[in-house]
Amino acid sequence: SGGLTQKARRAVAEEALKYIDDELVEWLPETIVKEQDFIDYHTALRAIHFPNNTQMQDKALRRLKFEEFFLHQLLHGRARRELKKQKASVIPFNEDYIREVVELLPYKLTSAQKKALFAIYKDMATDKPMNRLLEGDVGTGKTIVAALAAINVARSSWQSAFLAPTEILATQHAAVLQKMFGDRLMVALFTRTKRFVGGKSVTKKQMLEGLKDGKIDLVIGTHALLSDNVLFNRLGFIVVDEQHRFGVKQRQALKDRQQDEDGIPHLLSMTATPIPRSLALVLYGDLDCSVLDEYPAGRKKIETHIVYIGREEDYYEKMREQIRAGHQIFAVCPLIEESDALGVNSVNEIHDRFIKGPFRDFSVAMLHGKMKPKEKDEIMQAFLRNEINVLVATTVVEVGVDIPNATIMFIEGAERFGLAQLHQLRGRVGRDEYQSFCYLHPSDKLSPIAKERLQAVVNSHDGFVLADKDLKLRGPGTVFGTSQSGFEQFKLGSYADMDLIALARDYAKDILDHDPELKETPALNTRVHEYVEGVHFE
Repeated sequence: SGGLTQKARRAVAEEALKYIDDELVEWLPETIVKEQDFIDYHTALRAIHFPNNTQMQDKALRRLKFEEFFLHQLLHGRARRELKKQKASVIPFNEDYIREVVELLPYKLTSAQKKALFAIYKDMATDKPMNRLLEGDVGTGKTIVAALAAINVARSSWQSAFLAPTEILATQHAAVLQKMFGDRLMVALFTRTKRFVGGKSVTKKQMLEGLKDGKIDLVIGTHALLSDNVLFNRLGFIVVDEQHRFGVKQRQALKDRQQDEDGIPHLLSMTATPIPRSLALVLYGDLDCSVLDEYPAGRKKIETHIVYIGREEDYYEKMREQIRAGHQIFAVCPLIEESDALGVNSVNEIHDRFIKGPFRDFSVAMLHGKMKPKEKDEIMQAFLRNEINVLVATTVVEVGVDIPNATIMFIEGAERFGLAQLHQLRGRVGRDEYQSFCYLHPSDKLSPIAKERLQAVVNSHDGFVLADKDLKLRGPGTVFGTSQSGFEQFKLGSYADMDLIALARDYAKDILDHDPELKETPALNTRVHEYVEGVHFE
């Protein structure tokens, strides 16, 4: 619609509606339309574009939102039923062996980690495919839970695959797990540019052979793992780290690539996005949920401060003190302009300000979306080696990278971020025993609500509390990054429509219980097929 006037847009919409007028069939079952007093499909489409009054517009909106949720829930319900028909590999819980491994860990597991692990072991010991969501704030120890599950899987001669969202993160997970469990697990790293088995570099051919003949117990990788030439010997367990669009199709694809006919792999999805219980239940009704709501003992709370305009120099001095003590600093910038989707401008600007001003005597580097993966990786590795004092970046640091030596997170334009996002960024520091700090630096024009939101981050360290607070203050649709909230597939619906989502779920369940093939509602069946074609359904 770029460049079109309001009048021109209306004319186009009018023309389009005329064009499809004859094809608009009422596809919602008659019982639903009557019980909910919905206006018909044709009227709703016309009223949403050309409402006679606000009452009519509201009716159209309610009907069209319900449709979206209803189709989504029908597909979820179908996928759930399909999964129930499938058989999975039965992987017994090797209790004595796992206790022995846990006792050798350099720290004690939290009770939340133990509870999650027992649930996972119990799930895998049956032939019903596990479909579990592991939720936990940054630093609550999700990776170690996944690793201990993989060790149990390997003990029964099955393989595990761990999909990470970025090469940097995959590399880090592999290094940590190789160091901790390399004597018990054959750990491999497989990304577009890196291939290691047991900590040693290998050729692509050797990597593929190791997966195919079962020598590799646990492979950690990016989407490279989903390519057609990757074959497993006995894949029993898949771990997916948040930002992956990993649905039924991808799971089936991995299943199809194993030599063994023992059933489909068990699946564990992990997320650091604090999804309120009610929402998780409605959006991911087909997933069992485990929540890690405790931090490992001895970890210090991160001190959070708002750095108001004019007070910067006080905080810059504190940052310089940390650098002199041998520590490092993250500085994160928001994406200010739509046209600067990769954050190049904002990162450049702050990088320049830092090297010319407060940090001119130190090593300052930058990281943004326009850089090539190799360049990004080199900078992250240099930061890990403490060759860089201050790293200025866009939110690429949000995804899991562990720099135990970083003690300050400085967030520029802090009011532009969602509270859940600020909380996750804050969790990138304080990974070790050192006292860490998070400095929120807002713009000069702060609304009372923006001030209240930032104060909430200062006051609370609970991601779930902050997600709910953001919902109340900013409204739906902005709480979680959309790609993490599960709402990106809805054009009209949002988290505020919980009642409507629950209603759609109940109707979808009734219909599938009564008529799973939708034979009695041919118009609905056609609409579902059209929806599947148009949506990348997870």
